[in-house]
Amino acid sequence: MSDLQAFIFDMDGVIVDNTAVQARAFHLLFRDLDLKADANELLRRFNGMPATEILEQVFDKPQSKEDLKKYADQREFLYRTLYWDERQPLAGARPSTGCGTE
Repeated sequence: MSDLQAFIFDMDGVIVDNTAVQARAFHLLFRDLDLKADANELLRRFNGMPATEILEQVFDKPQSKEDLKKYADQREFLYRTLYWDERQPLAGARPSTGCGTE
């Protein structure tokens, strides 16, 4: 029996290298919303910030919290759809059943 009492992990960019797919999901969202923004540049500047905060940077006019949440949810759906079959652990990540590293 293990003495382990807690397990903390941060998957995005720590266990998996997902930046390119994050950028692609933002790019597709921007296309759908007819926004002219560079997803790669935004991620370079705001990597690690919640999607709603990143999205605030691309609109000419302020958006409601509800709309920002809706757009962030849409981006999350795009990201998960794009990334599911491509996910790979970073070098050194230990296999863990059910976490996409097995």
